[in-house]
Amino acid sequence: MEKKKYIIYPNIKRFARTNDFGRGGLLNDFGRQKEDGEDITKLIGYDILQDYFAEKRTARLNQAKEYNQRRRNDERVIEKKEFLDSLDEKMYNEFFKMVEEHNKAFDDGEYNEALRIKSNFATKLWKFKHPEWIDKYDPVRRKEVAKKLRVKKAKSLKECSHVECNLCNMILENNPNQKRRHANFHSTAQRDGRNTTQGRVVWKPSEGYTK
Repeated sequence: MEKKKYIIYPNIKRFARTNDFGRGGLLNDFGRQKEDGEDITKLIGYDILQDYFAEKRTARLNQAKEYNQRRRNDERVIEKKEFLDSLDEKMYNEFFKMVEEHNKAFDDGEYNEALRIKSNFATKLWKFKHPEWIDKYDPVRRKEVAKKLRVKKAKSLKECSHVECNLCNMILENNPNQKRRHANFHSTAQRDGRNTTQGRVVWKPSEGYTK
């Protein structure tokens, strides 16, 4: 089963990143020591050029930030087009309806409601992209399949001449009185101190005796 992937939907509002320079990008540059362990702040003349170094470093980081932002914007244009092209007309309308409701809840400060709206759409989107899993995990269909299996098992038990105990593998004739006594034998095993398994008997058709 394919795992759901986190998607940044186009046109949707979200909280801005607090770290503009990536993980530790800005903080780790200041006060960094050389590989030999010598602190660069102790070098002769560093205090005089400190403002110059700080300005160059900030300009370099801002330039990298602008480049990454332009590259990311270009990627988002392509991703938005690919995402919208992958939807049919119904899901296309569902998406823009979700964006409108989500952004309204986000602007009103109802962040839990906005998250609920987006999560509901994510579930619909996953089902749309994986129609082969709908029947398999649909609750109504699963109940129908389980009912058919129960009917099939009951029919096979009714038609066989001998049954087998799932606890001790003993084979008995398919006789209600014998099966009831054997089930009681297992259900009261601990109470009566019997050297057998305590539990509920589930009968299955015995191989070689089925019609």
